[in-house]
Amino acid sequence: MLAGVLAFSCSTTRKFPMTLPSNSDFISPYTWSDTLRASRILVVGDLQPTSWFEMTFMGRTQNDSIREGIVQRMADEDPDMLLMLGDYVASGEREEDWLAFDSLMGPVCTQKIPVMAVLGNHDYGMVGSDGVAHCNARFPHVAALPSLTMLADSTALLVVDSNIESLPEERQRTQQRRYREILRRLDRSPAIKGVVVASHHPPITNAALAIDPRVHDTFVPPFLEAKKTMLFLSGHIHSYERFEIEGKTFVVSGGGGGPRREVDTSATRPHTTDQYRSGAWRYHHYLDLQVRSEGIRGETWMLVGEEYRLGDGFALRFGK
Repeated sequence: MLAGVLAFSCSTTRKFPMTLPSNSDFISPYTWSDTLRASRILVVGDLQPTSWFEMTFMGRTQNDSIREGIVQRMADEDPDMLLMLGDYVASGEREEDWLAFDSLMGPVCTQKIPVMAVLGNHDYGMVGSDGVAHCNARFPHVAALPSLTMLADSTALLVVDSNIESLPEERQRTQQRRYREILRRLDRSPAIKGVVVASHHPPITNAALAIDPRVHDTFVPPFLEAKKTMLFLSGHIHSYERFEIEGKTFVVSGGGGGPRREVDTSATRPHTTDQYRSGAWRYHHYLDLQVRSEGIRGETWMLVGEEYRLGDGFALRFGK
């Protein structure tokens, strides 16, 4: 049953240019293995640098030392796997931006830490989808729609593309149909105990940043309906949020170095199921997920001043 689910999830790729427009001899410095079965996964979102336009006209900060420090710390932790939640570059169509990203990720590549990547809106590019080719050259699994990976202790990780405005309608329908079908197959499989879903855009957030409502409508109802789904990870919002809905956990983790964004903590905030309520401005951070026999343990390590402190923690148990 499980082998059939895996084959189903990876059978079709996007109809985008999947080869580099230049430098066709490029060899990815990143490591991956389909047989990995990672039990300790570090998660980071939004490592992209602040663009010149954002700094000049929007007054946003450039946090090079912060993102470099986060990458180095994650490499020093030497996890089984690194899951990145999208937005690695400022402009996905610019090859020089991707080469700068490769340089940033040098410590991870040197350690040969396997990397799973989620496509962010910046990774697509400012116009069109040329950035997908650069991302795919580094992380071939982003071509799967959606992508399914097995973690330790019979846990499945399902990665989806939340850039709905960039996907042709046919691809949107295909992803939605396959997303639902894979969740149903995972529910039926006795080999699966829990399911984690990851996207770039958050379907739920209290930040004042417009999110296409189709992200919620496409991914949340099937997630809540499924029996074995436990955790929905996303980035995009340069902050940290954690919600609990119908006994399932939604985490927004975009703390990899982008300029921080304020979160609404007022009594009139859109979503009152938030479980983390520590201030409107949250620190840069990364997540440490540990898949254990009883479930998943999550720790959020935040950069406070010049040291990392445990900012949040949660434990999710597999169902019977």
